[in-house]
This record gives sequence, C-alpha cells and structure tokens, in this order.
Amino acid sequence: MYATYCKLCPLSLIITKIILDICKPLHIISFSPNQLVFMLAGAIESEIQALIDREFIKTLTQTLVHTCTVTVESYMKQELVLIDLIEEFEERIGRGFDWKLHDLILISKVFTKLKLILCERSFSNVVREASVFAIAKLIRFNKDVFVGQILISKTVCALISLTSVRSIQILCTLIRSIKSPIVDEIVSGDIIPKLVGFLTSDEVSIRAMAVNCVLEVGYFGRKEAIDAMLEVDLVKRLLDLQRCENGDVFGSCLLMVGLVGLNGFCLKIIIIQHVK
Repeated sequence: MYATYCKLCPLSLIITKIILDICKPLHIISFSPNQLVFMLAGAIESEIQALIDREFIKTLTQTLVHTCTVTVESYMKQELVLIDLIEEFEERIGRGFDWKLHDLILISKVFTKLKLILCERSFSNVVREASVFAIAKLIRFNKDVFVGQILISKTVCALISLTSVRSIQILCTLIRSIKSPIVDEIVSGDIIPKLVGFLTSDEVSIRAMAVNCVLEVGYFGRKEAIDAMLEVDLVKRLLDLQRCENGDVFGSCLLMVGLVGLNGFCLKIIIIQHVK
C-alpha cells in the first residue's frame, strides 16, 4: 500500500498545483473553470495511465524472463499467459506514442526480450509469431529507435524459419515500414532463395502471401534484390503458379509483381512465354 502511495505522489502534487492555480486571481482570469477542470482531469488520467503502464510492463518483463526457465509441465499454461500479455501489450502501444511508456519499454528491454523469444526455436510457433507481431507494432510505435535493432540482429532469419502465413505477412509489414534497408538485409542474409521457395509451398495461403512478399521486395529493393530473385528462377516459379489448379487465384497477382515489383521486366517475360 505504501509503495502504491509513493507511485501516486506525482499525481497528488499535480492536483495540488492545479488547485493552487485555481486560487490565483490572475489564473482565474486566464482560464475558465471548465478549462481548469479539463486540465485537472487530463493530469489525473495521465498519471493513472503511467502507473498502470509501469505495473503492466513489470508483469510482462517478468513473464518474458520466467517463460524461458519454466519446466515442460508448466510450459503450456505459461505460454497462454504470455500470449495474452503480448497481445495486451500490442493493444497498448497501438494507441499511439507515449513518452513515459516509451521510456519504460527501453528501460525494461522489452524489445530485446521479444527478439530472444522469436529467435529461440524451443518456443512454439504461436508464441514466436505473437512476439514478432509485437515487434512490428513497436517499430510503428517508434521506428527511429527500434529499426536499427531489427537490422543488426537475426530477426529476419528467425522470421523466415517460422514458415507460416502470419510470419510472411509480418515480413511484408516490416518491408513496407523499413523499406530498402531491410530488403538489403534479406539479400545479404541469403534469404531470397527461401522466400522465393515459398512460391512452391503445398499450402495455397503461403504461396499467395509469398507472392505479396516478392512484390514488396521488388518494389522497395535495389537492383541486387531483383537480380537475386531472378537468379533463383522467380519467373519460372511464377509461371508454374499461373498454370497450377489455383491459377485463377494467382494470375492477376503475377502481372502485378511484373508491373510494379520488377519494373515491367518480369511482366514482359511472362507475356512472351504465355503467348508461346
């Protein structure tokens, strides 16, 4: 109880300051009673939210650390708790930028802990996917701070290793957010062959998402990225998709990849071979 009181001390100080301001004749002239009430309400809301955020980030951090050391018997239960917390964290940072929350995230090293879970193959794909969704939200929360941490780690390699629709979807999101720097990382990390390889997956949903990802790489990438995709038979794989039993699903997507993603080069090849 005493600890909670100490945390609320800034709130009590703010309330006291605003009440004293109300008593000053000059401020009464400067602000209407309604404005002063709004100021007081805003200050109270801000401090209470800061208190909630401190407690939540503390719980999330402890759970992230504890999950790495739990026994097999308790892992499933801990996993569900962790997923709920990560989704709640996504919802909170999705409300918009907040300096106090931003400082809490940096101090508690939440981003680093989420990356560790993503890169640790002992976790289930569900937990790893949840962590990468949170990472993507953090990049939108403050791109300037967190993009660098994505580029200097093995995050993209870990993401590709999940081999799921959601992981490829997140990769598309990251490419749209970070643009050419992350495409350069994809090329230098020799990830292009794996990405293009998804076009031959047994799952239609993965093939469809891979087409979208190829489009993003072609649109935001440099010439080296396009050359790397062509070297691993991208055109042949796209044509194979067009001929498969789900060709109607992919037909328009393939032309879009050629026109937008590869500056028309792939489109010309597809049209020529299709006519033949």
